Amino acid sequence: PDVSRVVTTRRIEFDRCNGGWQINWRFWDPGRPLFTAKANTTERWNLIVGSGGWHHPFHVHIDNVRILSRNRRAVPLHERGRKDVVNVPGGEQAEVLMKFHNYTGRYLLHCHNPAHEDLYMMGWIDVRP
Repeated sequence: PDVSRVVTTRRIEFDRCNGGWQINWRFWDPGRPLFTAKANTTERWNLIVGSGGWHHPFHVHIDNVRILSRNRRAVPLHERGRKDVVNVPGGEQAEVLMKFHNYTGRYLLHCHNPAHEDLYMMGWIDVRP
């Protein structure tokens, strides 16, 4: 994906709140997307993990992301490329580039830590034509 083609920047936060794990202060809701996006566009996402010392391996279905930076610093060589999981330790952030291709419908995203995923640290994106 080309950084010059970014159409929007989003903040995606992983944290513990209201007795459970949440993304953007929300539990999994199969009837309501975290946000809506447009097919064939590129977005910049800031993945942010609050305090608590937990690692949240971020995973998105359908397409991969490209890590642009970690804590506003360049990423090492082994992280430069297409990724389907981006580990973000507690108190840190990772900036990624997401390119939605021609698939429309639901893109699921979640913490790949099974205990967190099982406790609803998931969401979905509605990608429209």
